[in-house]
Amino acid sequence: MVAAGSLAIALMLAASAAVPQALDYLPLRTLDGREIRLSDLRGRVVLLDVWATWCAPCLADLPLLRQLQARHGDRLAVVGVSLDRMPRRDFISWLRRHDVGWPQHYDGRGYASPVARQLGVEALPATVVFAADGTIAARNLRGEALAALIARLVAEQGLHRGGHGGRGVRSSMAMFSTVDSETRGSAPEAAR
Repeated sequence: MVAAGSLAIALMLAASAAVPQALDYLPLRTLDGREIRLSDLRGRVVLLDVWATWCAPCLADLPLLRQLQARHGDRLAVVGVSLDRMPRRDFISWLRRHDVGWPQHYDGRGYASPVARQLGVEALPATVVFAADGTIAARNLRGEALAALIARLVAEQGLHRGGHGGRGVRSSMAMFSTVDSETRGSAPEAAR
């Protein structure tokens, strides 16, 4: 007999076949303009979270994303893809106020974003989970199913590495910035 969680994961793995296996062509950029290439994160589990500030289920997922990042540290890279259409400055302010500290791709185009179109995103929230080898492990998992899959992938990653360390893991996160470098520390208090 198959457990409900295992069945959900199996269904998500089957659904992931529609997502291209090599997503390095996606034009992901941090808010300070640096490029995010998924190949740079190879060796780590990657959670690509497509969301928006106006999406209630997306906001409900934020505490889980914070917990996953805290629990798995450098072994997990969470990368947000925002489909917000608000002004960039307002988006940065929103991230600060709501303690969203992982890197964000934001182009202000909403569903018309090239990234959303290339991922085939039609509804939010949407997720794509990549195993440490860069292959897509699942798509559109949430809650306990997402947490369980990430825990399993991180554990497998540790087995393949022979521990929790990894060459360049800490330095690869240094390239990410949640807040635009021009705005950091110089924005008026009203914008924070």
